[in-house]
Amino acid sequence: MTGLQQTWLLGVGLAVATTSACIAIHASALVTIATACVAAYLPSYLDGSEYTGERYWPWFATFIGHGMAHIPGTLEFEEPIDASKQHIFCSHPHGLLSTHHGLLMSGQTVPRVTVNQVFGKSIPIEKKDDPSTEDIEKLHDQYEHELVRIFDKYKAKYGYGNCTLRVR
Repeated sequence: MTGLQQTWLLGVGLAVATTSACIAIHASALVTIATACVAAYLPSYLDGSEYTGERYWPWFATFIGHGMAHIPGTLEFEEPIDASKQHIFCSHPHGLLSTHHGLLMSGQTVPRVTVNQVFGKSIPIEKKDDPSTEDIEKLHDQYEHELVRIFDKYKAKYGYGNCTLRVR
């Protein structure tokens, strides 16, 4: 049995057990549902798959694509992605924390805009157990340089020809 199958079997088992326990002690429906949800997902946080990449859900991977099918957009790659390596993709459409969107919702519809994404070249990284501050700064500078390079290369194509990217 794979790690994913073991995790979900354990999660379902814990959810059933906690639901039975909540029913036995006459807990409210809300407490029963909340406890079952926590019990079902708890094994997925404890199985260590974030280190092995083992928790792959094909349904979830395609679900986002189906939900985004009605949004116009383009996807462009500067070089093919090597499937034999692990990759981390970074995207900062509204900053790192977009909490202001929830506060500013006015109930009005937003005009559609095209979402254009460009994937630049991979930045090769060697794993270090204890990276120095200098190593981190060097990698961060390289990342910033690539962001600016990609923006400058494609800005005219996507309608931002007179803009300058400022990275803080």
